[in-house]
Amino acid sequence: MNDDAERIQELADDEAAQTSIYRKYYHSVFQVVRPILENYEDAEEVTDDAFVKAFNNLHRLSDAAKFPGWLKTIARHLAIDRLRETEHRGNQVPFDDTQSRYIGDAVDYQSTEQYDIRRTRVTLQNRLLFLLPPKDRQVLELHHLEGSTYKQIAALTHATERAVGNRVRRAREFLKTVANRFDDWLLSMDEEAIEAIDLLAVIPVDEAQMAERYLLDQLSLAETAQSMHVSPRAVVRGLKHAMKQWKSLIGSSACSK
Repeated sequence: MNDDAERIQELADDEAAQTSIYRKYYHSVFQVVRPILENYEDAEEVTDDAFVKAFNNLHRLSDAAKFPGWLKTIARHLAIDRLRETEHRGNQVPFDDTQSRYIGDAVDYQSTEQYDIRRTRVTLQNRLLFLLPPKDRQVLELHHLEGSTYKQIAALTHATERAVGNRVRRAREFLKTVANRFDDWLLSMDEEAIEAIDLLAVIPVDEAQMAERYLLDQLSLAETAQSMHVSPRAVVRGLKHAMKQWKSLIGSSACSK
């Protein structure tokens, strides 16, 4: 990272340094943007915009070593802004046509609902990723966010490529299953739907409340802790315990099929 830090410090005035950093981090930044934006071309454009904005605001970065994470944060915010703009443009309808206005109202409702669902889904997946065991989280971040190959991850983690591949697939499938089950709850209009989520039924009541507030209501750890009169650390412990219970449940379900 020392070489990168030196290049980053030179970015403001050195076009060659900018090109080098752009090539190195393009893929990892694109991987942050692409899941948020459905349009591939929009994702490419926002990725480029993120580099431009970062290069123009280098004076705000006090630690060059934090550049990769800072760059991805910029990209994520730009992607969300682009998604909002796209939804807004899709909602605009002529005001001189009554029928068009009625159609526009329907489109507005549907687009807003779809946007909220996508945004909630992305947030849910990010929060679940935070709760994974460190080794699982590390390989997923390296593979999906940094764009590292199994071979590169194996060398970094002192494991075999096969072991890395198996860990990535298991962790990804687990996250997908959990997110999908919560998705069913999010999309359901049935007030009793929460009782049907086996993920919440297999964990203690207090952990179920933590999961609802942190994962579904999207409260912060501090807000979740305050609402339950416990410490943030207790919330993290409870949620991680819940994840272990869910992993066991999902594993046993898969074996029984």
